[in-house]
Amino acid sequence: MDHDMLASLVERVKQGDDNAFAAIYELFFKKVYYLAFRMLKNREDAQDVAQDMMIKLGKNLHSIQNPKALTTYINKAATTQELRQQTLMVLPQNFS
Repeated sequence: MDHDMLASLVERVKQGDDNAFAAIYELFFKKVYYLAFRMLKNREDAQDVAQDMMIKLGKNLHSIQNPKALTTYINKAATTQELRQQTLMVLPQNFS
């Protein structure tokens, strides 16, 4: 998908178009999942990261100032989420 089409989808989401968000979700979910799976080496954790990332994207999409940079934003945010997940996996359960 080209950057102009992605920018158009983001603008439609900002106007309340649920179908536009569904298109963005379909476009990025697998990419985020595979990125998470490569880092976490666990399907369930990768699924959790991808779902969490897409929920956060849905909540924060209105604040993205440059819709053409959405791919970069998602990759960075997903990597951050994966690193958080990895950290939680290695911390002892009673760590405070």
